[in-house]
Amino acid sequence: MPGTPFGLGATWISPDLGNGVFSFRGQDWQLGPEEPDAAQGTIEFDGTAVTPDFNGSDTVDVSAPFTFTGSIMYRRPGFPQHTEQLSGGGIATVTMSLSAGGTAWQFVSARYEFEKHPPTSQR
Repeated sequence: MPGTPFGLGATWISPDLGNGVFSFRGQDWQLGPEEPDAAQGTIEFDGTAVTPDFNGSDTVDVSAPFTFTGSIMYRRPGFPQHTEQLSGGGIATVTMSLSAGGTAWQFVSARYEFEKHPPTSQR
């Protein structure tokens, strides 16, 4: 329904981060596996967008700001476990398609693009 807010939230916790690589200060750690020299972490995206009006198109892109937080825990040889806090933000673009009956938007995909230096909130 047009004008309906929807969340941009998503959360991943190890091992859901998959088989990626965490690179930090010139060293790489494998993400996900529960091995002593692997990195573990949690990441969370948050934000809200609003479904657009029906405009005669079968697809539409909706963009809105998002925030990102998380932490990565890793171990360097000979040192205790260390945790790095992560934060950032940017613009999420959600692609939607018109439902078969033409009465609702349906989720197709989402792309989160980080800003190099996200704006800080004003208080």
